[in-house]
Amino acid sequence: MEERFKSYLEAKFRQIAPTKAAMEYRKSLLIKLTDRAQELRIKGMTDDELIYGTVITELGDFDATLRDYESRTLKRDVNVRIATFCATLSALYLVALVAIYLIVGFVARIWHPTWLIIVGGILVALTALSLAACAALGRRRKFVAMRASMAAAEILLGVTVFLFLQLVGGIRGSYMTFLVMTAVIFVADTAAAFASGSRFRWAELPVSIEAVSVMLYVTLGIGLSYNGISIWHPAWIICLTGIVAAFVQIMAVIAKRARERKREDLDGHTVIDEEYWTKW
Repeated sequence: MEERFKSYLEAKFRQIAPTKAAMEYRKSLLIKLTDRAQELRIKGMTDDELIYGTVITELGDFDATLRDYESRTLKRDVNVRIATFCATLSALYLVALVAIYLIVGFVARIWHPTWLIIVGGILVALTALSLAACAALGRRRKFVAMRASMAAAEILLGVTVFLFLQLVGGIRGSYMTFLVMTAVIFVADTAAAFASGSRFRWAELPVSIEAVSVMLYVTLGIGLSYNGISIWHPAWIICLTGIVAAFVQIMAVIAKRARERKREDLDGHTVIDEEYWTKW
């Protein structure tokens, strides 16, 4: 019986690539088939042909099983190769950054702020990875994770810009980069919420409007104060305008929902127009 199982498996496994993993799978299946045959004998089945046929039948569509196994194995191998390649590329990138830093340090005798070559290079790489993850998650329709990756990319980019403005450019008030970064995060996240059809998008919009208004007010106030210009008053109107705009948007949404509720019949059934059946 075992030899018949071996012959069957050898013939079937010729359909897929002769890998070590496939050989181990074939050996495990042989053990499974022989154990199943022995179990049937214990239960009283004595006809070898019947036992063999029963065991083989229980495998189902074995050709499809093998194709699926090979597909999953190839996909796993590809993922391992990609991970190995990315790890190697990251290591080479880091080595290159360190080498450039050391060369600049020893040749130009400048060790500060040239360390930004390493830190900035790493931050830029992480920003690129976050954006790549954002795009991949968007294609998979994992929108919450996509928005988190987008925010991470914006934060990393903001920190990078701040470090170069502060340490390389010596620009006064470069910390305002974080104010601008905050506003950008709110705007981009709200845009992503509408693009992905988030159920909370209309609740997020007024928050973003007011957050951007406050960031604009503070940024203008601090930035112009460096030139001796004070606009703290009456520039607070910017914040008030944001509140009014957010309030108008909320009222518009409430009015829209009210109109939708009014479209109910007297018997309580909702009136559905033709657009419902044709809109995707």
